[in-house]
Amino acid sequence: MTPHVMKRDGCKVPFKSERIKEAILRAAKAAGVDDADYCATVAEVVSSQMNARSQVDINEIQTAVENQLMSGPYKQLARAYIEYRHDRDIQREKRGRLNQEIRGLVEQTNSALLNENANKDSKVIPTQRDLLAGIVAKHYAASTCCRVT
Repeated sequence: MTPHVMKRDGCKVPFKSERIKEAILRAAKAAGVDDADYCATVAEVVSSQMNARSQVDINEIQTAVENQLMSGPYKQLARAYIEYRHDRDIQREKRGRLNQEIRGLVEQTNSALLNENANKDSKVIPTQRDLLAGIVAKHYAASTCCRVT
């Protein structure tokens, strides 16, 4: 039975071991490690750990890969993989809807948010604080308990 991966956006996709191998190979290339057999072995070990389950979270896969790489002979490969994941997390966060809405408030470019209440001046700090609290609360509710549109 093929496990399903719970992605960061909440959707489930079938587990694909090739994606693990590709990520490790990219990190190996960045670290100057030319050992495709080792990369394939690490991918196989992690895949076998994940295949024993019906559902797995993407962060669990990443942690398993990091642990395997750190226990192996190529520490620079482990570092490259971890740094790559960190950089991707930062880019994902920058592209995220929460960050975009906050940026729209701070930069005064989100007209829908700025004009949601004609009785409040959105350039005043207390109003911005209230709008910011609303943005954060909406995203928190959407990510933890229910979908808010």
